[in-house]
Amino acid sequence: MARKLLFRSSVFPYHVTARGNNREDFPVSLQVMWEIFGKYFAEIEKEYHAKIHAFVLMPNHFHLLISTPKEDLGVVMQKLMREVTKKANAKSGRTGRIFGARYHWSVIMNENYYDCALKYVYRNPVKADLVDRAEEYLYSTLANVLGKSELHFTLRPHNGEHEIIPYGQEHEFLSWLNQAFQTEQDHEIKKGLLRTTFEPPLSGWDRKRSNFNAMVIRK
Repeated sequence: MARKLLFRSSVFPYHVTARGNNREDFPVSLQVMWEIFGKYFAEIEKEYHAKIHAFVLMPNHFHLLISTPKEDLGVVMQKLMREVTKKANAKSGRTGRIFGARYHWSVIMNENYYDCALKYVYRNPVKADLVDRAEEYLYSTLANVLGKSELHFTLRPHNGEHEIIPYGQEHEFLSWLNQAFQTEQDHEIKKGLLRTTFEPPLSGWDRKRSNFNAMVIRK
């Protein structure tokens, strides 16, 4: 039987996630791991013109929203994970793999679906009971979005806009971000992000966007 062709895109963004080996925590502190990722995000940005839209580093996994307009995602992720592994091993004095199975990727071809993924990514630390509100988590690019931290790389809106949050809409954005998904919605998004094309069912969801360009879910 012929091998099924995988859909890859130079136009649409991806959600990418990978876990630590055996689901263990990364071998260095989150602060060190955050700095390592930042360094190599800057490299893939320069070498491959990759565009980083959002990143959240958890103790034993990460969530990334990225576009790769000039190179295949596989090439970009191979470089990123190889270099992060080498640097983390050097810092910790160990050898071997730090990531488990291959990363999972899902292409996002719909604006509403992108908003779901963005909210899911930034709410991950809240779901894990690490913080009460998404903006409190230190190892998230949300702090940069809010102007509270600097990065080694440029965080770029996925749709070509100049700002991720339009001026003056910070309060509305955070209100939306900190409104939890319903349990069933959260489950469907999680499942959807493990498929090669992210298409969660939106039945019963309000597709109307606010002026900060985010989907609002009907309570």
